[in-house]
Amino acid sequence: MLRTVWAKTEGRRRLYLIDERCEFITPVKLYLDHLAALEKSPHTLENYCRHLARFFVFLEREQVDWRRVTPDDLVRFIQWLRDRTRRKESYLRERTVNTIVTAVSSFYRYHIQRGMQLENPVLYEQISDRFSRFKRFLVHLGHGRTTKRSFKLKEPERRPRIVKDCDFAQFFSSTENLQFRCILLLLREGGLRIGEVLGLWLQDIEFHRNGVWVRRRRDLDNQALAKTMREGEQRFVDLSPGLMALLDQLVLKHNYDTDHLFVVLKTTARDKRGRITYGRPLNRQAVKAMFRHYSRKNHLPLHAHMLRHTHATELIRADWDVSYVQKRLGHAQVQSTMSYVHLDDEDMAKKWQHFQEQRHGYSIEPGGVGVSTEVDQGTVAILDLTPG
Repeated sequence: MLRTVWAKTEGRRRLYLIDERCEFITPVKLYLDHLAALEKSPHTLENYCRHLARFFVFLEREQVDWRRVTPDDLVRFIQWLRDRTRRKESYLRERTVNTIVTAVSSFYRYHIQRGMQLENPVLYEQISDRFSRFKRFLVHLGHGRTTKRSFKLKEPERRPRIVKDCDFAQFFSSTENLQFRCILLLLREGGLRIGEVLGLWLQDIEFHRNGVWVRRRRDLDNQALAKTMREGEQRFVDLSPGLMALLDQLVLKHNYDTDHLFVVLKTTARDKRGRITYGRPLNRQAVKAMFRHYSRKNHLPLHAHMLRHTHATELIRADWDVSYVQKRLGHAQVQSTMSYVHLDDEDMAKKWQHFQEQRHGYSIEPGGVGVSTEVDQGTVAILDLTPG
């Protein structure tokens, strides 16, 4: 029976897939080590391992060799993932299934590039993007053609939620933990990723500039990593004086044997192996647990990334240029930034009203029979719109 286990290799803790003899599933390990060499985040490595674990569990159940998987087998795999009668795990949404299939496709592409005689069961087709509004960089080299996965579940349109100010105020006021309050504000007001927050060191705070440096560091104890940044790269994020005052209080109370700003504060805390974690760097699982606790307490489902989306939307509402928002969020592509912006009908109505107020020299005549426009030296011309 296949299962996933945590193993330490080259001083790093990673999730791997093993069989009933506790031996690594070699093709999966090779692929995961390849992703690690590309410096993918620990969170990405864990997710890809779990996706491939589902795939290999299915192959074991169907007694299919991974080197001989066909597109028909892939269809049955997707049907198996969507089977509501499976009780061991919750029902998988369309987006999750598509993400799993993407991982499977990437896994096969890697082994094909290694020289193995394989066929990728995830079929692709070439389509024309000549008339597409969005043009990829160097699109002309592809002669107007691009590839598209031929089998992909249609994902229902879901409007990502953002947090209203009143709801966030309620959530924030219910927390008594100074450390968690700082985390909430860094996410909500700074727009940082949770990996960037957990990767902050004491020396990353610049009180004289009212902000923090986000820096990419490898091999942190809590597996935190600043995504989309190269080794040694950094960006500065400006923060409010109020948040800086809270961070000042947190730093003054910091008396732990680590440079990490956020640490485990519970003196009885232990990991799965029973080792004491008090004073050790806070990890993603601990933050998720705090969000779950306060979400239940306030009857308000909230998670870290929702606050980052809220921050981006708030900046756009404040008329920030999207290039500035991209820089602040640390996105490599502006298209990623646009997916973070969630304007509703109320935003559109306010913007239209503002446009109407700023519009000079144009008005509809009472009764709707004419339009007044300003021309030379303020002269008003009436355009007759009466039918006939």
